[in-house]
Amino acid sequence: MLVVQAIISFRSAPRILGLLNREAFLGFTWVPHFTSVINWTLRLGLGLLQQVVPIAPPWLAIIDHSIDIGTKKALVVLRVPLAALVIRGSAICLEDCECVGLTINDQINGDTVAADLQTIFMQAGLPTAIIKDGDYTLNKGVNLWQDKHDTVVPVIYDIGHAAANILKKEFENNGPYLRFIAMINQGAKCLRQTDLAFLTPPKLRGKGRFLSISTLGKWAAKMIDVLAIPKSHQSSPILARLREVLPGFHKLKRFVQRFADTTVVVARMLDVLKNKGLNHGTAEQCSQLLASLPNRSKVKKQLQSWLQDHLKIYTKLAENHSVNLSLLVSSDIIESLFGNFKHIIERSPQADMNRSTLLIPALCGRLDAVAVKRALAQTRHNDLQTWEQAAIPYTLRKKRQAFFATFGNKKSQIPGNMLLKLPNNFDRLVPTSDNWPWTGEGLSRKLYDYSLERLSSSTREDRTTMPRNATFVGPHPVDIIVGKRVRLRRLQLAMSQTELANKLGVTFQQVQKYEKGTNRISCSRLSEMAEALDFPITSFFSDEKEPLTEMTVTENLDPGHMKDGLRLITAFGQIEKTKRRMLLALVESMVQVDR
Repeated sequence: MLVVQAIISFRSAPRILGLLNREAFLGFTWVPHFTSVINWTLRLGLGLLQQVVPIAPPWLAIIDHSIDIGTKKALVVLRVPLAALVIRGSAICLEDCECVGLTINDQINGDTVAADLQTIFMQAGLPTAIIKDGDYTLNKGVNLWQDKHDTVVPVIYDIGHAAANILKKEFENNGPYLRFIAMINQGAKCLRQTDLAFLTPPKLRGKGRFLSISTLGKWAAKMIDVLAIPKSHQSSPILARLREVLPGFHKLKRFVQRFADTTVVVARMLDVLKNKGLNHGTAEQCSQLLASLPNRSKVKKQLQSWLQDHLKIYTKLAENHSVNLSLLVSSDIIESLFGNFKHIIERSPQADMNRSTLLIPALCGRLDAVAVKRALAQTRHNDLQTWEQAAIPYTLRKKRQAFFATFGNKKSQIPGNMLLKLPNNFDRLVPTSDNWPWTGEGLSRKLYDYSLERLSSSTREDRTTMPRNATFVGPHPVDIIVGKRVRLRRLQLAMSQTELANKLGVTFQQVQKYEKGTNRISCSRLSEMAEALDFPITSFFSDEKEPLTEMTVTENLDPGHMKDGLRLITAFGQIEKTKRRMLLALVESMVQVDR
């Protein structure tokens, strides 16, 4: 509940619980790890999705696919009761919504949107109307879906995006507007971090800037009253500095006034429609606001056209359902949902879309303890994995793991010292297309089983003498042998890894990797080792069947060359750890006495 209602990150939830438990003495005997919080929240989201069923009251479907992470996009469908605005009396909240659809695709096009809507509406029932923005893909997808049904579902064009597109057509390529924007951008740079920073113009968004351009219009309207007064800069040093920072502002007075008036009227119209919805009363208020714009204004004509079209939809729905209706015409609530989702996961940025999108359904609706328990009881952790495999067949991470498991020559996930060359038909395992047969884990397991099969069927000589075209995964057998010889000689001289590392000019971790065969020892490094260990370089490559000269101590350390050594090692491994230390200390003291 802390995550989905207080909108905090997954990692913050256990910290808050721990703090409350410590300071408020709540008596918790256990505080969950943040990974448990993630799994519970995602199970809740999946459980809510699986509980979606058709409902009798008329409802609106708000659809959008604004979330895109990595190479994928998520299509989200919210269900809002038709009378939600009337019931609440103001703009709707996420409590009034229910997520009835969540699909993830590599590519969003008309066909995928139509197919997803078909699946979602089969489970959730047919909506009374659809609210969406003017995105071309959504338009095409909804039209394709409508073509498959005899019943025509009205489509409501979100007023926020409609107004933004109308303003964009009006001003985007307008010469005075471009000069105005260039001037305020330069002026903002000069005003920031100065004593006049409080007059800095509002920063416009790079994407969808016309959705929030009314803030710039309000700022411009106030600045006109200050800077457009003739000779006002002569009476005030502050105004003089502003004239220097915003040169030519007064010359653009006519345009700035028109721009400010237009954007302010549009902002007021949006405020009415987003909070009260569309009905005959609000339509009259919007018409009065638009009347203040010039008759030749294209913005005025297009917004009036939008009002007329949607009043027809309102009238039809009100007649069919006989309800006191105030029609929802804004999809801002789904943008608010996406914002909450991004806020929660921003502590753990994602490179690609994954199962964390199941958080979205959990952020909607009225959740209480009973609803949460019911959703968690019906959804298990295995269900998360099943959903992920079906909804997200691959991620960039899975592809990366599978690729290195197949072609890597070091630090592979596949155990063993090597992997023989794969057969020709094994190339189909490489995830080069979207329809690859296994997930990353499944591919790794397939390669692992194949590797073990080949290794178990080969002899020792086959594994130490490899063909030229073999592909190794892990340390090379020769590197392992050389590493063992280095370690045995070091132990013979009672030299630590750190001492050897200092002589070689490397870290002791590097020496560890040399001795394990993980890192291959170059010829020059091997020569330095031979000198540091006072050991012939050829002895590092001596045949195992030949006796090792100058390594008598090593032979004593080798249980295979020691009488009863194997029995001693076996018995020693069965002793408790505390007794092992006592026995080891006893043996070492006996060796010192003998010496």
